Amino acid sequence: ILKVKFDDKETITCPVGDFFGSGYGLNPFNDWMRSVDKDGNMYCRWVMPYQRSAAVTLENTGGENIQASLSVNYQPWTWDNKSMYFYADWRYTRDIKDIPATNFNYISLKGKGLFVGDTLSVTNYSRRWWGEGPEKISVDNESFPSQFGTGSEDYYGYAWGDTSIFDAPFHAQPKVPDGPEFLGTTVNTRIRSLDAIPFNTAFNLDMEVLTQGNMANDGAKLDYGVSTYWYGFADTAVVNHQAKI
Repeated sequence: ILKVKFDDKETITCPVGDFFGSGYGLNPFNDWMRSVDKDGNMYCRWVMPYQRSAAVTLENTGGENIQASLSVNYQPWTWDNKSMYFYADWRYTRDIKDIPATNFNYISLKGKGLFVGDTLSVTNYSRRWWGEGPEKISVDNESFPSQFGTGSEDYYGYAWGDTSIFDAPFHAQPKVPDGPEFLGTTVNTRIRSLDAIPFNTAFNLDMEVLTQGNMANDGAKLDYGVSTYWYGFADTAVVNHQAKI
């Protein structure tokens, strides 16, 4: 587990693969802010300002010994009242049933900040297509989401349930299911270098869990693991409980 503190405040608690966009397993890809290669090297290019101190910790929650090395590029930063910390959150839920269709909460925040991306690892226990559910994004306690999408795959930059591995500057699908059809694990990731979402008092992102099984009325079961990334001030906080890692 990657844990990062800035100025004695832990702002990042996230599995390593999920933080770097690889999701479940080692899945090479390259986008504007992150890179993962086949040898296990992972790179992150997000700027992470701090005022006084920074500390990076790797926690091994497994039963095997691991070896890891870390290098950090840093330079002076003039801290002012506009400077924000970088945050990352992760949550995981097993056995989500899509009858009735439900909303999976990626993140709910209170305070002021800038939402800059997310990574989804979804394990589908059915051969049916899993990604019919749209994103629903509400900013500053809107009564109805101002961003209401058309499907999970559209949110991640592709369509028609494509099972091709791809990467691009702002979105990628580094892992696809082993099959048959859509049975197995898919990893989708998106960064918002050009379309980051600012919020003044609150931010909420839900993704509807909706499969073709729901539409055929025979249902499906899925596991969702989601990491989210944003900038915020010291008092910008997660409203809902973080997943236990």
